[in-house]
Amino acid sequence: MINGSVTSNSIQVNTTNISPAVAIVSSADTICEASVITFTATAQNSGTTPLYQWKLNGTNVGTNSSTYSNSQWTDGDVVSCVLTAIPALSCSGSTTAVSNPIKITVKSKQPPSVNIATPSQTICTGSATTFTAAAVNAGVLPFYQWQVNGNNTGGNSNTYSTSLLVDGDIVSCLIATDPNYNCAAVSNATSNQIIMTVVNALQPTISINVSANDICERSQVTFTANIQNAGPNVSYTWKVNSANAGSNTNSFVSNNLKDGDQVYCMLDPVGTNCATGPVNSNVVTMLVNALPVLSIMPADTFVYSGNTVQLNASSSINLVSYSWSPSSLLQSTITLAPKTVPLNNDALFTFQGVTNKGCMAAVTASVKILKQFFMPDAFTPNNDGLNDLFRVPPNVSLKLTEFSVYDRWGNKIFTTGDVRRGWDGNYKGVKLGSGVFVYIVNGSNEKGSVFMKGTVFLIR
Repeated sequence: MINGSVTSNSIQVNTTNISPAVAIVSSADTICEASVITFTATAQNSGTTPLYQWKLNGTNVGTNSSTYSNSQWTDGDVVSCVLTAIPALSCSGSTTAVSNPIKITVKSKQPPSVNIATPSQTICTGSATTFTAAAVNAGVLPFYQWQVNGNNTGGNSNTYSTSLLVDGDIVSCLIATDPNYNCAAVSNATSNQIIMTVVNALQPTISINVSANDICERSQVTFTANIQNAGPNVSYTWKVNSANAGSNTNSFVSNNLKDGDQVYCMLDPVGTNCATGPVNSNVVTMLVNALPVLSIMPADTFVYSGNTVQLNASSSINLVSYSWSPSSLLQSTITLAPKTVPLNNDALFTFQGVTNKGCMAAVTASVKILKQFFMPDAFTPNNDGLNDLFRVPPNVSLKLTEFSVYDRWGNKIFTTGDVRRGWDGNYKGVKLGSGVFVYIVNGSNEKGSVFMKGTVFLIR
């Protein structure tokens, strides 16, 4: 303390500039004519009771409120708000603030429309069909009124289903716009009209006929289907004794049917028209007569030229007629057991028989001529190209076992099992002189064993 005075501590004071601010938002910025838009202002640093001045295109509108609503708009209108704060809270010396502007887009009202469609305008009697309405410019929840021939039907839905239409019925739909939708120029609209074609459902029919149903075994027959009320797209399933047969055509051909087989055809209209199916045809029961089983004894035989053969034919079924061929080689053709004429060449005989059902069969039997052969009684092995070998003659039907040559003292001087080889008159590389030699031929042919023995004269 000096002279009775005291000095205190010091305090530094800092100041901050606080300015008011305001921002606005709108419930919408793109609307239809006469639509209400509400704007809301949010103030900062303005005290508890600031003043709001709304402006439309720069002109004061509205009241001293943080919200502003209006329904009278012109495309391109601009809304803003001027905020005046309490002076005591404005440290910067400024008491007003201007908001962001919001530009309004106004669309002109358009008339509503509605279009209806259905999968097919042609249906069968009693068939259910559905109509669907597509509304445009009618709001979220338009009202639907369906009509058939101008009479109200159905419910308040964008679809209408029915199975009660008759030929010529006209289907349409009326709509009323959503009450909360104000972008429509008018409040209702009428759809396009759909004129229905309703076809009476007809029961398809199928019948089959056959080229013959009393046939002989292995005879070919053709079945043909005749259809009515089935439309252009059908499916055929042929059946033999309930088992699938043939192909998807209106005809079926077979040569393998058995006696008592039952043949029919199933028709399916494939759902392409108003016919219902599938349906079965009439059943054809086949009468298949057995073929005679014929035989000739002997079936195949061999004889020497100039001999005859006794043939015997038989049949598993009584025959009403029969024939032999070639008749020129038989002593008689009106018997089941004819004898051939003396044969000098191979022959093939055919026996043909016919039953009382007209079923015909044939069988054949061959007779082949054995060529008798004779060994030469002399040969001249002098290399002149004529009779140089002693051998079994060519073209003889013989399976050779042994062909041997012996001298007069019984010595074997040549032997072979090859029917194509022969003796050249040599023994151990030495030419033998003229003389008589003994030969044997041992083998077999179609008739059995063959054995020949004789002499041959070698001439030098």
